[in-house]
Amino acid sequence: QIARILAVWPDPQTGQIDRTGLADLIEGLRCPESDLREISGALLPIFGAEVVPHVADVLVSGQKANRYAACEVLGAILRESQDRGAGEALRDRVMKEEDREIRMLLVINLALWKSQEAIEGFINALTDPDEGCREYAWMEIKKREKPPVEFDWRGTVAQRSDAIQKLRSWWSKKT
Repeated sequence: QIARILAVWPDPQTGQIDRTGLADLIEGLRCPESDLREISGALLPIFGAEVVPHVADVLVSGQKANRYAACEVLGAILRESQDRGAGEALRDRVMKEEDREIRMLLVINLALWKSQEAIEGFINALTDPDEGCREYAWMEIKKREKPPVEFDWRGTVAQRSDAIQKLRSWWSKKT
């Protein structure tokens, strides 16, 4: 399987990428073996938007290590191409992800998306039980916009809920 994956390298004469191993790369991202998952994670971003739906599927259905790797692949695609599908996949997963570590990684990788559409994901991340995730999301919102209310990521649930409600209202009027 690794040999087929490595067959993905670009042809030195034409520069074209051989897609023969693409299906194996996607399966490699789902693989329980960390070496195969790492190789797949390193090579999948080469294909950009073409692999986003498949990687997004791993993000929602894989084991923790696979979801983590999928999150990193989507972040790499965003860094390279600002692909909307990659940004949407990360944004839409923020409130659904159960694992704290992966939620934080989702927010960090979402920050690579320069689109204002990312703000909805950051507002959703303000509801996260993890203080660090809320702080990071708030810093990203402030970096991109001038929100009409302050948000204390260390505040009580009631204080945060009130601010989040106002932020959601503000954002829905703005978009």
